Amino acid sequence: MAVAFPATGGISYSPHWLALKRAAGCNKDNELIASDFRHLCRDRGIALAARNIEKLFSDFCTKVGQV
Repeated sequence: MAVAFPATGGISYSPHWLALKRAAGCNKDNELIASDFRHLCRDRGIALAARNIEKLFSDFCTKVGQV
């Protein structure tokens, strides 16, 4: 069962999402990456509790997470 992505705020206090972000090699600000990912999900009609939300977040971090 997937864990829903936080609907608001950053991921600084969410070890699960931080671990996925780090594993993807992402060094973007925690608040900014969360906000950007929520925008992507909203624009594409993806629920934050989608079954594959963790993979989507990891892939997103890999693609846009290098500052």
